[in-house]
Amino acid sequence: MSAPVSTSPTVEIGNPVKLFDVFFGGTTSWDVAPDGQRFLINGRANDTAAPTPLTVVQHFDRVLREASEKRD
Repeated sequence: MSAPVSTSPTVEIGNPVKLFDVFFGGTTSWDVAPDGQRFLINGRANDTAAPTPLTVVQHFDRVLREASEKRD
């Protein structure tokens, strides 16, 4: 969110507006550049949900071999 701020002649804070949509996946991994003009965000652009989990099967050849031996 961003809101305009004026300090003269008195402090006035304007209405906040949304800067961008980012899905963090349950974490808030972000930082502001030293010059205050940019954000670094660890997230996925144009995505609102986590991707489908990846299942890795190790030694699948052994499982196939054992299944084949049981059929013989």
